[in-house]
Amino acid sequence: MENRRKEPSDNHPFIIAVAVTALVAIATGTPYFYPIPEKNIALITQAQTTLYNGWMIVLTWYFGSSKNQSKAQDTMNIQAQTAARVAENTSPSKSPGQVELQPGDHVDVAAATGDTP
Repeated sequence: MENRRKEPSDNHPFIIAVAVTALVAIATGTPYFYPIPEKNIALITQAQTTLYNGWMIVLTWYFGSSKNQSKAQDTMNIQAQTAARVAENTSPSKSPGQVELQPGDHVDVAAATGDTP
């Protein structure tokens, strides 16, 4: 997932947040200025609740996505650096005469005969 807020010329998140906030303000203020019939009050209340929930999602995404994403990226970078250092410091050194096997290599093993001291 790319972080869209890193590019200074990209205003899409800001525009979405402002547009949804304006829509919520209009939906909140409309019942005070425009009379709503009694039979539609439940419908308007449900629509406003749905809009408020969407607004919370947009605001959480706008204010939280870049911060959480940068934290996740920092954590992944630290883990990658740590894994690289561990691999450098724990790589097995081969002894003379030691053969490194790869997956799928065929190995013949001789059976031991007789008593071993």
